[in-house]
Amino acid sequence: MINFSDLIKAVPRHHRKEAKVVVKELYKKGYLNRKPGIRKEFRYSLKIERKKEIDLLIKKDTFNV
Repeated sequence: MINFSDLIKAVPRHHRKEAKVVVKELYKKGYLNRKPGIRKEFRYSLKIERKKEIDLLIKKDTFNV
């Protein structure tokens, strides 16, 4: 699990706004787990039960959000 703010910090500055949208969309589409974290922010992780599907999408480079 990773805090939302730490996840966004891992992205280059010029893509951070877009990354925030992508993380929220991935959660809505069921690819991410979300739990409350510290400082009133959420912690995210990939859903293990969708790992094969995620791997296929990454391999095909068809991961559209």
